[in-house]
Amino acid sequence: MKNIIKFSLIIGVFLSIYYLGGRVMTWIQPEQFMFANSALLFTYGGMTGYILFIVFIASLQFQSFSNLKLLKPRIGLILHMLHFLMTIFFVIYPFISFNLQFLIIMALIFMLATSMFEILTDKIIQGLQCNTLHPKKIM
Repeated sequence: MKNIIKFSLIIGVFLSIYYLGGRVMTWIQPEQFMFANSALLFTYGGMTGYILFIVFIASLQFQSFSNLKLLKPRIGLILHMLHFLMTIFFVIYPFISFNLQFLIIMALIFMLATSMFEILTDKIIQGLQCNTLHPKKIM
């Protein structure tokens, strides 16, 4: 119950900031030709930020795939190629259809898929490096 109240308060704060920000923007209305240029600037900034975020998250996974390639070369290569193809899809998508709200959801989906790849590689590496049925005893 406590978490529901916290979550509701956070949503209320974000909605009030959005509402007040919209009212402030109506008071400080820029000239019409500047508004179109600033919207284009926000679009390019959103695309650049999204692509850099995806590339950054993908580059963080390089070490775990290289460790897996040392232990299991074929499985490591297959998982690395699948992750690479998924990354290419998520990077190319904004050039096909750009919607900033949908790209935020796509970034969250990419983080979820990347964490699944990370869990899978860690589970394979852990299964190869130790025997879970008969662990070593510490004296």
